[in-house]
Amino acid sequence: MNTSEKRLNNILLTFAVFALWNWQTSESTALTFVVTSDNHSGYNNSQKALWRTIAPHRGVFAMTAGDVGSPDGIRKTIDECFGAKYPWYVAAGNHDLHKDRMAALRTLNPDGNSLPNIVNPGPANCKETTYSFRYENCHFVILNQYYDGDSDIGYKTADSNGQAYISDAQYNWLESDLDAARADPNVQHIFVTAHEPLYYVTDHDSLLKTNLFND
Repeated sequence: MNTSEKRLNNILLTFAVFALWNWQTSESTALTFVVTSDNHSGYNNSQKALWRTIAPHRGVFAMTAGDVGSPDGIRKTIDECFGAKYPWYVAAGNHDLHKDRMAALRTLNPDGNSLPNIVNPGPANCKETTYSFRYENCHFVILNQYYDGDSDIGYKTADSNGQAYISDAQYNWLESDLDAARADPNVQHIFVTAHEPLYYVTDHDSLLKTNLFND
């Protein structure tokens, strides 16, 4: 995919989610937040243009579903457009598994509880990049699908990209987290964010394609 297509997809995804969460009825008020994915970028004019366009409708936080590019660069852009206190939650993507990028992702959430409204840091050796948080009546989960139970960059290929999978350690953490959220009467909506789909559409058409639970 060329750079122009990536930028267009990024903008379309952002505004599709924005439009969904700004849809309101006379009976309810929506919680508004921003979702982007595959930014593959950093502190540059394209990112500045994107976040400046979002800024008037920014909601209460933003999530990026992997393949950030430069976490430091995106964070700097958000700081300039929204302010340094604007929360930004990031899921690791398969192109983020370089040592410098993962180190930068960890610094966004030191000790797994530095971002606002964290309710459950992730499992051992992955608490900065897997966690859950709450806003109003919504529970949000950020998953690092490249955590193998020992390292948050465990499922890494030779070319520094990742091969997504749900390890037993992450599965057990997620199951416990979701059970607690469902048991909380204050939680009415649950969102799980990760870079790659847990289940593939082609599961129904091809026995050669397995999902991330290896079914």
